[in-house]
Amino acid sequence: MPAGMIATNWPSIGLDRLPPRLSIEQGCVDLWSVPLGLADRVVETLTACISADERGRADRFVNAKLRRRYIVAHAGLRLLLSRYTGIAAGALDFVLGPQGKPSLASPPRGIAFNLTHSEEVAVVAITATNRIGVDIERLREVADATAIARLFFSTIEESMLAAVAPAERNRAFLTCWTRKEAFVKALGGGLSVDLAGFAVNLSRELPGFSSIREPDLAGIPWSIIHIEPETHYLGATVIDSAPRAVTCSRLDLVA
Repeated sequence: MPAGMIATNWPSIGLDRLPPRLSIEQGCVDLWSVPLGLADRVVETLTACISADERGRADRFVNAKLRRRYIVAHAGLRLLLSRYTGIAAGALDFVLGPQGKPSLASPPRGIAFNLTHSEEVAVVAITATNRIGVDIERLREVADATAIARLFFSTIEESMLAAVAPAERNRAFLTCWTRKEAFVKALGGGLSVDLAGFAVNLSRELPGFSSIREPDLAGIPWSIIHIEPETHYLGATVIDSAPRAVTCSRLDLVA
C-alpha cells in the first residue's frame, strides 16, 4: 500500500497488545476493522467506554442484535481514538458538523476520523487533518440494483454498471455505492451533495473517480482506497490527498 490502493490484508491485533499511544503522520491513513459479533458479557463491559448519550441511543434499539452492533462499533471507535489522543475513551467529546458528521471537539486537533459498519463488521478510518470518509457493505444480491442506480448514480456510472457481466453486477453495484457514500462522508455527509455530480469507476484494481463536476472539488487530488476488511465485505475509503502510506489492522476487542 498505497500501490494499487487495494486493502485486503488486515492482520489481527488484540486490544491488550495495542501500544498505549498511537500516532498518525500527515498524509497517512490508518484503517481498523472491528468485528461486532461479540458475546453479551463483553458487550456490557464495553458500554463503559461509550457516552451516556450513546448508551441512551443503544437502549432505544428494540432489536438486541442492532443494539450490540451499535455499542461495539462506537466503543471500538472510542478505544482507538483514545490511543491516538491520550484521552480516556469515555471522556472523548464529539461535535457534529452542519450535515451531522462527527469530529473530535477541541482539544485535540489534528485527528480526523470516520466510522462505518455493515452487519457484523465496522471500519474506522483515521488520518491527520485530511477530509476522510469510509463506507462498507456486505457482499450480497441487490435485486433492485438497476432501479437504485437510476435514482442515485450518474449516467456514466449507470452505463458502466450495465456493461458489467450479470455474475459480477452485485459486486460492481456495491463497489460503486460504497465509493459514492465514502466521498459524501468525506465531504461532510448530508443531502446537499449532488450524487449525479460525480462519477466513480467500478474497477476493483483501479479505484478512482471518472469525473467530478464541481470545479472546487475537481481541483482536489481525491484518492479512493478499495477495502475488503473481511470475507464477503467490500467498501471504500476516500481522502482528499494521495496518501503516503495506508496501514490496515483488525482490532480484536476480546483479546
